[in-house]
Amino acid sequence: MKWGVVVFPGSNDDRDSLHAISDILGDDAVVLWHGEGDLKGVDTVLLPGGFSYGDYRSEEHTSELQSHSFISYAVFCLKKKKLL
Repeated sequence: MKWGVVVFPGSNDDRDSLHAISDILGDDAVVLWHGEGDLKGVDTVLLPGGFSYGDYRSEEHTSELQSHSFISYAVFCLKKKKLL
C-alpha cells in the first residue's frame, strides 16, 4: 500500500507518521504538500494532527489552511472516485 502524508505549515507529526508507515509498517509513504494537488498515486491519505501554532489557534489555523488547499480538493476527488 502506498500512503500519502499531508504536510501543512506548522504541522509537527508528519515526520512521525512517515516513520511509522515506512519503518514500522514497511509500507511506502510520500509527502504531500498541502499547496499541491498531486496525490502521487497514493492509495491512502493521512492528515496528521499536532500543530505548533499553539492550542488556542491550531484548530482554526488548520481548518483555514485545509479549506483553501489544493490537496483537499484532490483528496475529495479520490474519495469520490473510490466510492463510485
